[in-house]
Amino acid sequence: MDKEIININKEDLTYIICESVRRIINESNGMAYDIDISKISIDDLRKAYKDFRLIPTQSCFDDVLYRPTVIKEVFGDILQPDSVVQKIINKYGIPESCILKREAYNKIYIYIVTAVIGINDKLIEDDMSKMGYYLGFKGNIQDVGGMKFQALQFEPSSQLQNDETDNIKSAYNVLYHWTPSYLLDGIMQNGLIPSHKNKLFNYPPRTYLMKGDSDDRYILGLGQSLCSLNDNKNNNGEYALLEVNIENIDDNVRFYYDSNSEMGIYTEQPISKDRIKTINIVQFVKNMKQP
Repeated sequence: MDKEIININKEDLTYIICESVRRIINESNGMAYDIDISKISIDDLRKAYKDFRLIPTQSCFDDVLYRPTVIKEVFGDILQPDSVVQKIINKYGIPESCILKREAYNKIYIYIVTAVIGINDKLIEDDMSKMGYYLGFKGNIQDVGGMKFQALQFEPSSQLQNDETDNIKSAYNVLYHWTPSYLLDGIMQNGLIPSHKNKLFNYPPRTYLMKGDSDDRYILGLGQSLCSLNDNKNNNGEYALLEVNIENIDDNVRFYYDSNSEMGIYTEQPISKDRIKTINIVQFVKNMKQP
């Protein structure tokens, strides 16, 4: 396949690099969070500074938090966010200021501030899993008055999200996807297979795509961000922009909006190779030092 190399002018390249650096710095500093540990009162932080292993537990099989962790297979196993917040508060006795429910672009996040003691983070992660939520992101550890805290970001599984397949297929005939060029041959042979490859966020195996009407600068900015975060030894900065034709795509392929991006869409099903074509190859800046 012949490759078309995009030449980016100085103005666009400056924008792309600045935007990418801004995103990386913001995310790596935990600024993606909507819960600010520094604004929680010292009294509330003292109340939250405990080892969750020492909290007495009860035997109550009717309460999902006291059952063994199981795989969520039906919608009824996933609790609504308000119930989740209250159950965590009740079980661990943490102040309300240490847990926050927030609506993102297309989904609900739940943020929980935990003391960095013992296995607090693991206990919270297990309980959230029982209620149908997965750990998407961990903030940096912060020291407040000699106490260490960390914010955890949880997201509901796709079972709690609205299936937007019909709306997305009505709005767009094509979606877009970036991939490093060293993966291109495999995609063209096997299609897009959901996977988990991200240094900042944790999520179930998915394929992330961009809306068909995404702005060119947004598309290029996202590509530069992905390249900057890619520490694979095969990454030479060359990325392929794929066009994914979703018109009359198999009904088994379901689409959801991505809460981390206003222009993002994801699917958890494979997309066959006959739906994919390369429309551009772009050489991004491989290493960008923070100013």
